[in-house]
Amino acid sequence: MTLLEHAQWLLFAWVFGNQAGVPLTVMPVLLGAGALVGNGRLSLTAIIAVTVVASLGADLTWYALGRWWGPRLLNVFGQDSPGTGTLV
Repeated sequence: MTLLEHAQWLLFAWVFGNQAGVPLTVMPVLLGAGALVGNGRLSLTAIIAVTVVASLGADLTWYALGRWWGPRLLNVFGQDSPGTGTLV
């Protein structure tokens, strides 16, 4: 198995992780995917669809978490932030 066979899943995980808050830089991965599209190894439509779905998936996950457990999440994040107390 090559990495190219799993490129779309890797791109999905990378973009989802970045949008979820993991400090990952997405630009090099997107540039690599664009180079593979240019070589004809990946589909441009598939790459765009994967990145949009990953981004929306992470955003909707944060929205749902905030809607259901908003004050509790703010308290947890407020305790982890330096120089701040609880936010709610």
